[in-house]
Amino acid sequence: MRPFGDCALIVVAAGEGTRFGGRKQLARAGGKPLLVRTLEAFSSLPFAARILVLPADLAEGQGWETLSASHEVFRGIIPVCGGATRAQSVRSGLAQVPGGLPFAAVQDGARPLPPLTAAAEALELLAGDKELAGVAVCSPATDAIKRLDSGGRIVAHIPREGLIRAETPQMVRVEALRKALDGPGADQAPDDMKALELAGFTTAAVLHSGYNPKITHPGDIVLLEAWLKMNGEEQPPSAGEAASCPFSIGFGYDVHRFAPGRRLMLGGVEIESDVGLLGHSDADVLLHAVCDALLGAAGLGDIGHHFPNTDATWKDADSRVLLRESVRLIRNAGWAPAHLDISVVAERPKIAPHIEAMRGRLAEDTGLSGARIGLKATTNEGMGFIGRGEGIAAMATALLWRADG
Repeated sequence: MRPFGDCALIVVAAGEGTRFGGRKQLARAGGKPLLVRTLEAFSSLPFAARILVLPADLAEGQGWETLSASHEVFRGIIPVCGGATRAQSVRSGLAQVPGGLPFAAVQDGARPLPPLTAAAEALELLAGDKELAGVAVCSPATDAIKRLDSGGRIVAHIPREGLIRAETPQMVRVEALRKALDGPGADQAPDDMKALELAGFTTAAVLHSGYNPKITHPGDIVLLEAWLKMNGEEQPPSAGEAASCPFSIGFGYDVHRFAPGRRLMLGGVEIESDVGLLGHSDADVLLHAVCDALLGAAGLGDIGHHFPNTDATWKDADSRVLLRESVRLIRNAGWAPAHLDISVVAERPKIAPHIEAMRGRLAEDTGLSGARIGLKATTNEGMGFIGRGEGIAAMATALLWRADG
């Protein structure tokens, strides 16, 4: 393996994780934050400098003091505030590379299993060919590739021969990438190779066939945890009495009255109706019950504690955001969703036609497969306020399993 003594490591972890539902770099997999796993993966390589690009509240002051004290791997790291785009964040990282270092390895903080042999090959190729400004670690495209039109119809088949998936680390010449990131279009470039190419530089790739996942959605954590277990990684037990039990169950109940002039949101799906539900957020009674069940099972209180109706942040908020944040909170506490069972009680509108769409939204936001989400609807047989068509109630039971034990 080529020595990394003339190379800096830049780990980019400045994103807010909008698709994940929270800061994925701090989400736990197998008992450790993703960012810690990523840094530990490179700890055996003798980089001349290690630079970590973070959101401002984590890169400075008390935020950095708390983060750096949490794990040994942060020792010797140079923290840097990131920007609004990936290019801006990488630019901030490059500014901290010591003078005289010709190369840098740019790594996504949410890729905790980098293929180090391929990274060494990429650096070797870059150092040996002066015409190259960057070499990316990539994997071959193995699926059939299709092109869709705006209506979702397949309009072309793309032969996969010669197609690859760009991953990280991406090995770069420091001065070339600095120049490229100051050029036109750099802020829209999806990775460093594209930024270099836009500036007229030549790039190359080294292929590998291993598992190098990028964590983007909550479901990706589930797959990573399964991989860790299958590969025999010892996971530390959680502290406290709960560590002795691998499962926990929570129950959630919520009810909202109908109100004119509002959209009817249920299970993350907008349903055509002359009335909606009244509440501080979008009043999605189904998702609120699920949030309460998840938070309760993890011993984290209820939805009103984490998303109070006195906080303008949650005014008319999409309840899918609340659900994703609830999932993030339980994962940070060492738990993961295992199963949901939900009942909706409503006299109107008809729920059955929308159940599969709701199940799909729940699967996206919790990381569960549809087979692990029970979703039913019933009426109140004309009795009580629900029977009179004044509102909707929902009940949810959540089963969690201890993800870090």
